[in-house]
Amino acid sequence: MQYHQNQGISQRSQVLIEKLVLGRFTIAEIAKITGIPEQWLQSYINA
Repeated sequence: MQYHQNQGISQRSQVLIEKLVLGRFTIAEIAKITGIPEQWLQSYINA
């Protein structure tokens, strides 16, 4: 799954990201699992 600058993160991916963050996965690991770029994940997590 590839993400472009104008594409948002799906609700399904958001739920997965939140579970992985709670599981103490690193951003790099979450990026590999979800296919979402680390920069997007960092922005999402910071928000």
